[in-house]
Amino acid sequence: MTAWTAEPGSATPEESEIVSTLLAMIGGTEDQAQSVLSVYRLNGRNADKAAEVLLTEGSGWMQDTGSSSTSKALVPIIKTPSARHNTPDIPNLIDLTRDDDRMAVDDDDDLEMKRALELSMEGIQEGFSVYAEERERSGTRDKEMVMENDDEQVEDFEELIRKDGRPISLLSPTPETSYAVLLLQALFHVPQVRNRLANVPISSLPVDSDLSLIIELFGNLDLAKLARLDCDGVCKALNIWPLTATATISDATKDLYEVLAGIFEAAVASQTDTPLLTFTSAQVSIDPSQREKPQVGLMSNHTYVALDPSPPSNGPPGEPIGNDLVTRLARDLSKPVLDIPSGPSGSTDTVISTPSDVVAFVLTSPDPSLVSSTSPPVSFAVPLHNASSSSTPPSSRFSYPSSLYIDPFLLSNFPLVHSKRMERERLSKELGDHEEVRRKLLGKEYASTSSTSTSASAPTSESLNHNSQDQGVLPSIRSTLYYYEHVANRSEGEDGTEMGAMERKRTVEEVEKSLRATLEGIEKTLKDLDAKISAAKAQMTTLFEEEELKKHQYDLRAVLMQPMPSATSITSHPTVSELRTLSQVPNTSTSKQTRSQASKQERGRDGPFVYIRDIRDDLTMTNIGPDELSKKKTRWWKSPASTSARAYVEEVPEEVVLSLASSLSPSTESVPYMLIYSKSLSSSTSIDSASTSTSIPSISSSQWPSSIVASVELNNNRFMEMAELWRASKEQKGHTGQELGKQGDQNCTQAFNNIYHFI
Repeated sequence: MTAWTAEPGSATPEESEIVSTLLAMIGGTEDQAQSVLSVYRLNGRNADKAAEVLLTEGSGWMQDTGSSSTSKALVPIIKTPSARHNTPDIPNLIDLTRDDDRMAVDDDDDLEMKRALELSMEGIQEGFSVYAEERERSGTRDKEMVMENDDEQVEDFEELIRKDGRPISLLSPTPETSYAVLLLQALFHVPQVRNRLANVPISSLPVDSDLSLIIELFGNLDLAKLARLDCDGVCKALNIWPLTATATISDATKDLYEVLAGIFEAAVASQTDTPLLTFTSAQVSIDPSQREKPQVGLMSNHTYVALDPSPPSNGPPGEPIGNDLVTRLARDLSKPVLDIPSGPSGSTDTVISTPSDVVAFVLTSPDPSLVSSTSPPVSFAVPLHNASSSSTPPSSRFSYPSSLYIDPFLLSNFPLVHSKRMERERLSKELGDHEEVRRKLLGKEYASTSSTSTSASAPTSESLNHNSQDQGVLPSIRSTLYYYEHVANRSEGEDGTEMGAMERKRTVEEVEKSLRATLEGIEKTLKDLDAKISAAKAQMTTLFEEEELKKHQYDLRAVLMQPMPSATSITSHPTVSELRTLSQVPNTSTSKQTRSQASKQERGRDGPFVYIRDIRDDLTMTNIGPDELSKKKTRWWKSPASTSARAYVEEVPEEVVLSLASSLSPSTESVPYMLIYSKSLSSSTSIDSASTSTSIPSISSSQWPSSIVASVELNNNRFMEMAELWRASKEQKGHTGQELGKQGDQNCTQAFNNIYHFI
C-alpha cells in the first residue's frame, strides 16, 4: 500500500471486465485476478500497457504487485533500478496472433484457447495501431513546431544565459511526457532530496543508469549557466510512459513518484538519516467502551498521501466549512466508530509512526456518487484555525498553507491529541447547547443576528403568521409590548367610569413594566450566551495551538498544476490533445516575444506547470532571526512543461502559489494535482553555503561529485565562449551585412545544442 488513504477500493465493474479479458489472454485463473488488477492499475489503468506487461514479462509481472494500493499489509516499496524493464517492441506482441507454427495446437482445448486469444488481441492490435498513427501525427506536429521555432530564431542569445541563479527551465521531449519533467523539476527543488543525492557515490553507479543521469541532471540544474535544459536521456532511462487518454496527470505522476522513491531510497539506504520519501503509518483504534485505551494496530509504508480536495457539503457544529489541506487530512484520516446509544464516541485513526523528510500529497477527485455527504463530528477534526488562516474566510476552493505541522498526526503525540479531541468534543456539545438556547430565544428568523435590543418594533405580517416555536420568545414579547405601548386602550375602563379608566391605565402600565423587565432579563441571558459561545469557540480555536504540537514543521517546496478541465471535456482531467496543444505554447516572461505571448493568450489556458520555491531561500533562512523568519516571503517561480525551445521560468508572487489571488478569468485557471512538502530547515541547523572546491559557485548548499562539477564547468566555459561569439556576430551583422550575421547566429545555436544536449 503506497497511497495513504482511508480504505482501498475494490475492483469496479469496468475493472472486473477488463481483468477477466486479461486473464483470458494469459490463460490465468481467478486466483490471479487481484494481481492482474494491480498490474492494470500500476500501468495507469491502461489495458494496452497492462497487456504488454502480462504478455512480455512472463511470470515476472507478479513480482512487482506488492506496491499496489489495494494491499493492506506492510509492503516494502524500495525498488532497485534493475527491477524495471524496457518497453517491448510492438511487432513482437502482434506476432502472437499470426496463424503459424508459433502456437502449436495439440488438442481442441488449445484450439479454443488460441481462438479466444486471437479475438482478445484484436482490440489490442487496434489500440496499438491507433497509438502508432497518433505517434506519427505527433512527430509531424513536432517537426512543424521545430520549423516554426527555426523561423523565429533566437532573437537574443542573452536570454539563454542563466540570470542571477534563477531556476533552469526543463524541456519535455514530448507533450505526453511533460508530467515526468515537472516532477523532476519539483524534486530538485526539495533541499533534502538534492543534498542527499549529492552525497551518493556516483562512481559506483553504471554510467548510463537512471540514478546517475538524475544526479547529473540535478547537478546541472544547480551549477549550469544556461537558462534551459533538455532531459530526453533521463526520460528514456526511466522508461517514461507517454500520458494516454485513459490516465490522468495525477495518476501518471504518482506512479512515477513511487518509482523515483524506490530508486532514491535504495541510493541513500547507507546514509544514517531518516527516510527520504517513505514514511510509516499505524492504525490506532479507539473502542467506544474503552476510550482511554487506544489500540495500535497494523503498520504500513507509504510514499504519498492521497486526498480528495472536493469541498465538504456541511461542517460540524460551531465550525466553518473549510476545505484546506490540514482540515481535509484530519478528517480523511480519522473515521468515527458509531456507538448507537450515545452517538460517535470512538474512532479509527491513521497516524505517522516514522516520518520522512519529504511528504507528497496527491489530490484526486473520486466519483461524486461515492463521496459521503456527511462530515465527521468535530472531535475528530484538527482545528481549521491558526495564525495564518484566521483572517481568511472559509471557501469551497481548496487551499494549502506555506507551512504546516505534522505533530497532531504523529503516533508519539496521539495520547495528547486524543485528550484534546475529547475536550474539544465536550466544548462542541456545550457550544451546541448554547446555540440551541439562543435559537429558542431569538427564533429562527432572528437566530443569525446578534441583535438583543429591547426596543419594541412593529410586528410584520410574516412574523404574525409564524407559530410561537418558530417566532421565538424575544420576538413574541416584543410584539406583545408593542401592542401595549401603541395599540392598547388606556383611557377607557370596561364599565365606562372614571374609576374603570384609571384601573385600565394602571393595568396596562403594570403589564408594560413586566414585559420590559422580561426583555431585560432575556437581553442579559443573550449577552451571557454570546460570551459563553465566544469563549467556547476561542478554546476550540487554540486547543491545538501549543508548542508541544509545533515541533515538526514542513514547508511547501513545489506545487504541480494542470489546466482546469474544459467545459466540453467528459473527463475530470485535461485530454491528451489539450495537453499537447497547451505544452507547445511558449511560456516566457520576456517582453520581446510578443508573438508567443499572443499565441498563448489566443489559446486561453496554460499547459501543465510547476510552482517551485527558490532554492536560495534555504540558505538565507538560516541567517535571519526567528522574528524576521515569520515575516519573510519566499521567492517562487513558475516553470512550464513546454516542448518549445523558447520556454523560460518566470517569477510569481507567493500569494498566487497559495491560491489566495483570484484568477483573472475562469478560462485561464489551473488547479493543483500534487503538493510536495519537506522538513523545514531549522534556524539552528548549520548549512555550509560555501561553493564547491572548483570555481563554480553552487546555487544550493549541495556538494556535487567532482566529476559532475568538472563537466559542468567545462560546458559553462564553452557556452560562454559561444555567447561571446554570438555577441561578435551581432556586431558583425551591424557592420558587414545581415546574411553573415545570421550565419554566425546559426553557428552559435548549433554549438550550443552540441554542448548541452547531454541528457
